[in-house]
Amino acid sequence: MDDEQLHPILARRRLSAAIRQLREAAQLTQAAVAALLGWSETKVIRMETGHVGVSKSDLTVLAHTYGVTNRGQIDALAALAVRGTRQPWASYRDVYDADTLLRLAHEDAAGTIRQFDHALIPAILRTEAYARAVQYRFAPPGTPPHRTERRIQACLRQQALHERPHPPTMSYVLDQAVIDRPVGATPADLDITLAQLEHLKQMAAHPHINVRILPYSHGLHLGLSSPYVIFGFADDGEVLFVRDGRRRRTDTDSCETEQYLADFVALEAATDPYDLRPIDAAIARLTTAAHLQPS
Repeated sequence: MDDEQLHPILARRRLSAAIRQLREAAQLTQAAVAALLGWSETKVIRMETGHVGVSKSDLTVLAHTYGVTNRGQIDALAALAVRGTRQPWASYRDVYDADTLLRLAHEDAAGTIRQFDHALIPAILRTEAYARAVQYRFAPPGTPPHRTERRIQACLRQQALHERPHPPTMSYVLDQAVIDRPVGATPADLDITLAQLEHLKQMAAHPHINVRILPYSHGLHLGLSSPYVIFGFADDGEVLFVRDGRRRRTDTDSCETEQYLADFVALEAATDPYDLRPIDAAIARLTTAAHLQPS
């Protein structure tokens, strides 16, 4: 795949790995590079972790600092830099912060998606009605309707991921509470929730999607404190995103990522992707509740 076909996130990750290797080959620490160039150490770290793109001017300075003189190598790095600064979700920067846009871009480029949630159906698996109910319920007070509609559009765009000719492998582990909790108590809310659960079963039938329901009896695990998602890239490791309240945290630290990956593998081992009986049971309970609603 040439640089013009490479996803911007993959280009950025390759460039980040390359400049990190060049720094290490030059036997310089991140702090030393920052001091030499008059940059903050945070800037160097964010470049090497792919949190930010690398401009051509910064790349030129880095190449000189690391003693890179091969024109072909510099040009190849420059091509990655140009590609890596493109932002596939930039059109939604009016409603999403930089961390969320970065997460969406990683989701767009990943070969594998492993996600745990303890409260809500993940965006890719939502119906439009469920997505609409969620976005309007969690919109801050005074949010103009058009901003909420923009977020709903973004959710629907995410769902196009599984319709690609070669979609990523997706594995979702959902806490029992996710399927037990309706979006509201009105008859219309119950209808939205029932339709969402039926849709969840349909999504689970796709060969590239696994949906597991984690029972309440499982006990404690990392996801109970914060939902998380791990994006995997062929020959390029994983990136962890953790949602802490309204804030999303990105982590490329290998130790923490491995900790969450081990946690997710344990959750997968404790559940059966082909057992949809918990969803059927939730549908039955909600159907009964709907029938008990006063007419």
